[in-house]
Amino acid sequence: MLQKNPLPKQRTQELPHRSTTKLILVRHAAVLGLGALIQAFPYTSPPPAWLPDVLATLARRASADPGMVGKSVKKRFGDFKKRGRILGM
Repeated sequence: MLQKNPLPKQRTQELPHRSTTKLILVRHAAVLGLGALIQAFPYTSPPPAWLPDVLATLARRASADPGMVGKSVKKRFGDFKKRGRILGM
């Protein structure tokens, strides 16, 4: 969903248009879904094989998004990093 729904290159200072608002909602839903996958296996060692791809997708496609989308990505990475410290990784 993140790859199929990229943010537009230019950001206007006007209020968001309906299509932009829907795009942000779709991207936030994708981030929340991928974040749920990351949190579903909190102490699995070794981590699932798909986990690096999920982390890379979040980092590349959504970490620079404005507003709640970017904040959600950064929170997931922070939680993942804390969990790694607990496991001694």
